Amino acid sequence: MTHPTGQPKRRTRRAAATAAVAVALGTGAGIALAASAGTRDSGFAIVGSGLNGAVNALAVQSDGRIVVGGAFTAYDGTGRSRIARLTTTGALDTSFDPGSGLDGPVEAVALRASGGILVAGTFSKADGQNRGGLAEFGPTGSLDTGFDTGTGTAGAAARAVLALPSGGAMLGGAFTTYSGVSQKGIAKVRANGTLETGWFGYVDGPSPVVNAIVRRSDEALIAGGAFTLAQTTARGRIALFGTSGTVDAAWANGSGFDGTVEALALQADGKVVVGGQFTAYDGTSRSRIARLNADGSLDTTFAPGAGFDAPVAAVAMQADGGISVGGSFTAFAGAATPFVTRLLGTATADPSPAAPAPPAVAPPAPPASPAAPQPAIGRDGVARAVRGSVTVRLPGTDEFVSLDRGVPQELPVGSQVDTRRGAVSIRIREGGTAGPTRNVVVSRGVFTFQQNVRKGKPTLTDIRLSQPLACGASRKEAAKKRRARVPRTRSRTVRVSVAKTKQRRKRGVVRTRSRYITGTARGTSWSASDTCRYSRVKVFRGVVGVRNLVTRRTVTVRAKRTYIVRKR
Repeated sequence: MTHPTGQPKRRTRRAAATAAVAVALGTGAGIALAASAGTRDSGFAIVGSGLNGAVNALAVQSDGRIVVGGAFTAYDGTGRSRIARLTTTGALDTSFDPGSGLDGPVEAVALRASGGILVAGTFSKADGQNRGGLAEFGPTGSLDTGFDTGTGTAGAAARAVLALPSGGAMLGGAFTTYSGVSQKGIAKVRANGTLETGWFGYVDGPSPVVNAIVRRSDEALIAGGAFTLAQTTARGRIALFGTSGTVDAAWANGSGFDGTVEALALQADGKVVVGGQFTAYDGTSRSRIARLNADGSLDTTFAPGAGFDAPVAAVAMQADGGISVGGSFTAFAGAATPFVTRLLGTATADPSPAAPAPPAVAPPAPPASPAAPQPAIGRDGVARAVRGSVTVRLPGTDEFVSLDRGVPQELPVGSQVDTRRGAVSIRIREGGTAGPTRNVVVSRGVFTFQQNVRKGKPTLTDIRLSQPLACGASRKEAAKKRRARVPRTRSRTVRVSVAKTKQRRKRGVVRTRSRYITGTARGTSWSASDTCRYSRVKVFRGVVGVRNLVTRRTVTVRAKRTYIVRKR
């Protein structure tokens, strides 16, 4: 799914964690996990069980040692909470000890020339001290007490960090405040960890999130993410900020990207390589990878053709001008290349330089395409956007990210899905690990995907209306919500279609939950609506059993009929 948007974006980032590692290692001094022919470096070997969780970010030091950040808590049984350093051979570097580490996942890592290590993520404490989303560790792992971010992002995710020569840092993410001061998506932090109030940049729009930041030689900053406004200027998910944080109006990007930007890499000539979930830039087709000129226009000499078939989560420049790319894709320009690849500066796949002929051996089998995701009872379904724009907020995250049209992706139970501008097909499993599956198409509303399980078998899949309603607010409360820009939604609707099967069981398999009604059906199409005064079920095909939550009675509603329950 798309981070989301980044992450992948989190789901994108997790799916591409391995690829992102390979991309970053490919650019590091003294590090080579893969030779030009794609063989593994036998000199780099993880010790024992290695890390016990995902790696979301890494950075290679000048001596070849690798700083890794993520969701892990140990390396081969030795405690390392979300941050660790590995030697050039892959062993744990015990000279780097971060104490109790971080209390939440690390999403980004940056190195200072002085040896300091900046980490950003979804944490509130570093080695027991308050550090909201941003912290700095010294070369030996001790927390830098002079860089005190305090409450920082207040629990919101920080997803990008850039070390500044001044000793400060640029921070990007899904936050709306920094240390209690309003600051959306991007912030400049002083060398002591406090907010630089003289830098005026911020992003806005329905999803004011920054996922990547790069710094040009003239000290201007390019930020990419999910935003559609930079300050008050329309900017399609990428913008250039001057040294004071003002948006550079001369950096023209038209309508910009039509999907989330996940990664940026700056070339020596000032051009910037962009990766993400988009399919076009200012109306010109560019599938998940593009390059912009120094003035913000599209570089048409970089023509990736059909591009990637799924989101790009990481891009990195190599010394020879090559571009390493990682993500959840399986093909580039129609050719199989699962999760990681290298492009030439002309946007063609690198055929790899010629090398001395190896001894004659049988050619390796081509990489197998990854298996399509399968629904698991009580854990997840498989979602596929079938029409328009569909976004998803995964459990434990605070951002809606886009679903790629036609690409099946896992939908964990507890996910919130917005289909107000599109439709999504969800494949669910009805019973047992090898039990039959059924497709459910949902459109027109915002809902939470739930599944009730009893004795290992799902009894019902719940489509719960979750778009907020603003009902009966006093004038004072209404004025407060207007000031806080809380949307005053007075109705909510979702339409559900459940595919028919040859089974003859009459019991419903999918249920909608609204304010005063629950409706259960199988092989049926119906809609459930809420207003502040009543709930309504309208049946288009088949028969729906409707439970009146006011009178506690159950009725049967047939096709072309409507049933309304009013608030008493």
